[in-house]
Amino acid sequence: MFKKGNLPTTIFILVLIVLIALAVFSSIKKDDAKPATTATSEEVAFDMKKQPIYGSEDAPISMTIFYDYQCPHCKQWEEETFPVLKEGIFDKKVANIRFVNYSFMNGSSDYLAMAGELVYDKNPSQFVAFHEELFKNQTNLSTTKTIDLTAKYSGISKEEVTNLLTNAKYKGNIDSDKKEGTRLGVSGTPSLFIDGKRVENAYDLKEIQDTVNKKLKTLQQAEKTTKTEEDTK
Repeated sequence: MFKKGNLPTTIFILVLIVLIALAVFSSIKKDDAKPATTATSEEVAFDMKKQPIYGSEDAPISMTIFYDYQCPHCKQWEEETFPVLKEGIFDKKVANIRFVNYSFMNGSSDYLAMAGELVYDKNPSQFVAFHEELFKNQTNLSTTKTIDLTAKYSGISKEEVTNLLTNAKYKGNIDSDKKEGTRLGVSGTPSLFIDGKRVENAYDLKEIQDTVNKKLKTLQQAEKTTKTEEDTK
């Protein structure tokens, strides 16, 4: 039996053991949702034209959205703002939008961003559907579920998906994306740009529509002026 004089020390040791056990268990649980990637990525040159796009390539106006799959505000933008823009602007070929990673929220952010890069690389036509699926399932994206969804939309096996993500095949792509975002002044998500100029409030549909209309008017006026000049030659 423990001596009375050693009781405080004994209690301290027992509490310490319990805390260490809890920490280990917590770490194991977190590892399932936030897998570590240890591979070193090669630097990739950023090219906006190589980013996933929704809408016509020939649309007169180009938008860019920087996002993080773990960002709840991005989920809100994806579910509330994007559908309105999709119907009123993108599907009417007034503008297109390119998707750029800016993963910074937590340990899962890079992993999910790489999953998006993988799908875009293997099956680009399914990127937007996959993108929407990740936000839809944001609160329960375990490693297993992420791999299942990635395999489904990329068209490759779960084993190949696991290998590519574990070895951080696309880490250079997401690092390049984030570097470009930082260069443009992005510090949080969602961040929306219209023809390279940042929109103050990415949720403000009126501001977005007014900006688009103003740009369209400017483009139409320029086209009219050019036509008039050609006719007078």
